[in-house]
Amino acid sequence: RAENRDALETTISILQPMLEEFPQQCTLYLFQTPMLSSHFAKLVKSPKIHEVVGVQHMKIYIADDDCVLSGANLSHKYFTITQDRYFSVSNLPRLCNWYAELISNVSYVSSKWDPKTKT
Repeated sequence: RAENRDALETTISILQPMLEEFPQQCTLYLFQTPMLSSHFAKLVKSPKIHEVVGVQHMKIYIADDDCVLSGANLSHKYFTITQDRYFSVSNLPRLCNWYAELISNVSYVSSKWDPKTKT
């Protein structure tokens, strides 16, 4: 949440070391809803409203035929202090493939983060 976010910790700063160390295995795409690039964003300045309208909260972790759907952000706080809910599925390749395709489709309309140029 915008009001709880540590100013020094961002999605990019958390994932940057992994993106640099494993460039063939890891990619980061940043999605911005078209609504936030419209007149709406210029009219409404509140970060809380922008979060409600524009944040894409897919937190899906896939490994082989297993996947985890989580509410947890990738941050030290969420993995050490906060207890969060998650849904874990094992040995369901069709479901994992469906989520992988969903991620691929959203990635297609998103901006790919380049760790070398930091853009």
